[in-house]
Amino acid sequence: MTRIISLWDPLHYRVLGRVTQRYYGLTGRVRQARAMARHHMELYLQLPNYTNNMICLGFSDDDFRDGGSDHLVDALVTWGDVDAIAERVAAQLAAGADSVCVQVLNGGSFEFPRQRYRDLAKVLF
Repeated sequence: MTRIISLWDPLHYRVLGRVTQRYYGLTGRVRQARAMARHHMELYLQLPNYTNNMICLGFSDDDFRDGGSDHLVDALVTWGDVDAIAERVAAQLAAGADSVCVQVLNGGSFEFPRQRYRDLAKVLF
């Protein structure tokens, strides 16, 4: 049986399907990480198909206000140095995910974060 790890609770994973996708902010600063996450999530929090899915996962309408609650942001985006991110990926695989799709957030920049992907690749592969 193939399984997916839900994105809503890093401590209590739920079985949903095949692949999990995670967004990563390579920063150790909470405010900067959450700002990058909120910038990325801005469009998604306006789309009913995304918010309805998140409600099914236990979030409420209050979590979608003002760019997203800290609880929502921290559940959807992993942040920290490459070792912290590698630990989260390993936890998802250990909990039953077959694959973890990694997407690095680049703080609103249109430049491809090539070096950040390379840094992550060193610890993930």
